[in-house]
Amino acid sequence: MSLNRFGKHIANMPAQFMPETEVEIDMRKRTGKRVKSIIAGILTLSLVFLGGCGENNVAKESSASQGGVVANDDTLKSAVGAMTDLSVVDPIIGYNDETDMILNSIVEGLFYYDTEGNVKPRLVKDYEQKDQTTYVYQIRDDVKFSDGTELTADDVVFSLERHRDSSNASLLAWMFDSVDTIEKTGDYEVTVKLKQPAPMWQNSLCTPAGNVISKKYYEEHKDGFGTAKGGILGSGPYTITKWETNSEIDMEYNEDYWDKDSAPEFKKLVYKVIPDSSVVKLALESGEIDYTENISIEGAKELENNDKVDVHPIDTLWDLFLSFNNAKEPFGDKNVRKAVAYAIDKTAIRDSVWGEKYAEVAKSLQFSDEIVVTQKELWGDYFDTIEPYEHDLEKAKKYLAESSAPDGFDATLAYDSGNAQYEAVALAIQQNLAEIGINITLQASTSSEINNYRYGGPEEHAKYDLMLTLWGSDYPDPVGTVVPMFYSTANIEGGSNWTEYVSQDYDKFIDAAAVAKTPEDRVEQLKKALDVLADDIPSIPIVNNYNTIATSSRIEYPVSSLGLYNTDFRKAKKK
Repeated sequence: MSLNRFGKHIANMPAQFMPETEVEIDMRKRTGKRVKSIIAGILTLSLVFLGGCGENNVAKESSASQGGVVANDDTLKSAVGAMTDLSVVDPIIGYNDETDMILNSIVEGLFYYDTEGNVKPRLVKDYEQKDQTTYVYQIRDDVKFSDGTELTADDVVFSLERHRDSSNASLLAWMFDSVDTIEKTGDYEVTVKLKQPAPMWQNSLCTPAGNVISKKYYEEHKDGFGTAKGGILGSGPYTITKWETNSEIDMEYNEDYWDKDSAPEFKKLVYKVIPDSSVVKLALESGEIDYTENISIEGAKELENNDKVDVHPIDTLWDLFLSFNNAKEPFGDKNVRKAVAYAIDKTAIRDSVWGEKYAEVAKSLQFSDEIVVTQKELWGDYFDTIEPYEHDLEKAKKYLAESSAPDGFDATLAYDSGNAQYEAVALAIQQNLAEIGINITLQASTSSEINNYRYGGPEEHAKYDLMLTLWGSDYPDPVGTVVPMFYSTANIEGGSNWTEYVSQDYDKFIDAAAVAKTPEDRVEQLKKALDVLADDIPSIPIVNNYNTIATSSRIEYPVSSLGLYNTDFRKAKKK
């Protein structure tokens, strides 16, 4: 089985689920870069425009000393937390906000998420699901790459197969683990056969896993493809006109873009690296940038009353939680876990660290009801009924008294010491648990150590008692979180069940959901699985922490809970 999501191996998990969903993972360990603003070391990018149409889609290397870019009404300028040095822009590494934002400007996918999280066709004209494991896609026959050549089924098959080729080390290879074959069955027809039912397969094709590049262009520029040397050719609305590694990428609207109905209002873009996130805030205030996701909570609060800036906190399916090592005593005892859950004052933590506007107090699951935004009718009021584990010292003492450690115990709590918010939360938990006789020693750890505890398998799991960490789902569906995190066989090296949680009942309901014949039956099985999790509480969700987006008041941009794959400036409008 291949390594998945920056190296997480989930060999024994049901292949039909495969949605590895942590974005704050081992990117630093494997690439030297961090993936969310929770990890230290921030650079910034901004979008401005410079230059004319590039030749052969290969940007000309140039020096930043050549001068700045003069912005105008056609220029959209954005700054985001750096997850790329702009050295490589390629769908096979499309697993962070910056890379995806650039890809969404120049490359298109078979499907995309709309602002409500619904799966919509883009390069696909029509499709048929012949049975639970066979999908036949009719590719649009009117699409051209930005060099004027036609996009065909050959390009689609080639692009998808790149992720399945282990020599490419695609960060999205895991999304294809349920795939048996991908075949061209017509000039504009592609047939995908799965090994078993995969409810989230169509969602995968909304990500860079479904991006289509030119096969011919790749073969002619194989050695430098996706770099400033070789460029990249897609069918998107923009073409790269200038590419400076570690500095900036400039883009201009392709006047021959095939989809005139979705042509962007802003015709010029530049992604520019800025070394200090505090400069981003100043740039917003001065009007030098129009969009950023790289804004601190403190900075966002300071901007709330600035009439030149709009601040948009949004639930992007992330959750900060406290993991138990369920294989260690006394944490194998559910009463101990419930005692800890009731002892933590999550509301006080949210209010002091984030504030009510920037995070939601979590209940007993690693997500809010935003995870089912496209399935509200099926889920009904389910998320209102789950146990919230609100702060209640009397309940905490009661459960501890009924546990295997009625007199309390000593334990360690590992956290990323490079993150000030994590440290504040860890200190608060330490104080909360002291009130019921649990003595916590804080285990300050590097992000690399945290990743080892999480993905190193049982041997590494044994090095922590409690651990504060984060998770974000790739899909607007609970399986994007609960399957990789809690399925019993996912505790292996590279797997994501670092809590060492094992429940036959939970696994049974998850398996039943995977082969359910109707959406209604699938949701009922998932509800049963989530009920088990909520009662067993193998980890304690603390907050659903929001992603904060700040935009210039001169633009309108529809923020989305699926920001990782859905930042697309075709949707930006001029006010």
